[in-house]
Amino acid sequence: MAELRQAGKIRLLGLSNVTAEDIRRAQATHPFAAVQEAWSLSGRMVESILPLLQQHDITLVAHSPMGHGDMGTDWAARLFAASEWIGITPAQIALACVHNRGRQLGHLYDNIAASQVTLDDATMAELTTSDPDPAGRDI
Repeated sequence: MAELRQAGKIRLLGLSNVTAEDIRRAQATHPFAAVQEAWSLSGRMVESILPLLQQHDITLVAHSPMGHGDMGTDWAARLFAASEWIGITPAQIALACVHNRGRQLGHLYDNIAASQVTLDDATMAELTTSDPDPAGRDI
């Protein structure tokens, strides 16, 4: 990939589904511009690599703010309840929460609506009380 970039065949390099160690190794070999990772209220593992991305000025392309069908019953109930009392869709509340945590953008229309929502501390605490990685993986 580095050779293709140097030859002018591609403009920027990016990675997807990587660990912090993967990022360090790749960055040492050839600088890249972006990392694509899932980021939702039920899957917040990416939060542990945000400082590393910021340190190297690497853009995070966040996706799947509603998870990959892995919404636990309790988490989903809190999400839907919060969306009801605030008066926005569950997707908008999920994006608003991610947006409030890291200022990352995804789907245009939901992001526009979510960027107008400021979640109070109680709502943020209720939506983010779980461990960012319930499986206990070290990314």
